[in-house]
Amino acid sequence: MGRSKTLFMTLVVGLCLLSGCGGRGSDDDIVTTRSEASLDPDALLIAARSVQGYVVPVQSVRDRDSELRSARQAFPDLKDIHAAPSFNAHELHFAISNDAPWFSSWKAGKLSTGVRDLDTVFEEFDATTVRLLNPDGDQSWFAVTFDTYLRANRAAGLFFGKSDFLRIASIVSAPSSPTDIQYEAIAPSTTRLTFVVGETNTIVERTGKGTWSKTSPVTPL
Repeated sequence: MGRSKTLFMTLVVGLCLLSGCGGRGSDDDIVTTRSEASLDPDALLIAARSVQGYVVPVQSVRDRDSELRSARQAFPDLKDIHAAPSFNAHELHFAISNDAPWFSSWKAGKLSTGVRDLDTVFEEFDATTVRLLNPDGDQSWFAVTFDTYLRANRAAGLFFGKSDFLRIASIVSAPSSPTDIQYEAIAPSTTRLTFVVGETNTIVERTGKGTWSKTSPVTPL
């Protein structure tokens, strides 16, 4: 897990610096466990891929939900095709040195590290629990859960370099799925949704609030 995960984290930090990753808003503005249950899961996954920053604005999810609903009303055969998650949005895994000052606390399920830079990030994104996963030589892996719905592939980079005792921060990959929904703004007023089933893509597009048009299914050669 070590070297490849460390390389991943280096790349994540670089992407965040280039893309201008932002922080979080208020609990009313962003998706958390409290608001997630009331949102369409497909719209949430689509929105999470396209927004900037570490969190997902509720309004972005509502915008994608409106588009999905209208596309599925126009083409009911698309209603059973769902978006595929890439990672767990409420959990990150951390490898810390076994001589970390907060090692015993984490083993006991107490999240505070005593390192201000680390604790500030945990608090900002409402980290709630920590649990031991497994020892790994002179380090151990822990899982930390968050109340905030994270763009975990970016948020993991926030912990990089905060402490010499924290060696790796890693996303938790989600199981693969045979279906997906992809969103694109292909022009200032034109939206494209691609519904994927295996190797078959069905593309629907509309301009503004106009009528959705559907292409014939395309199977790659």
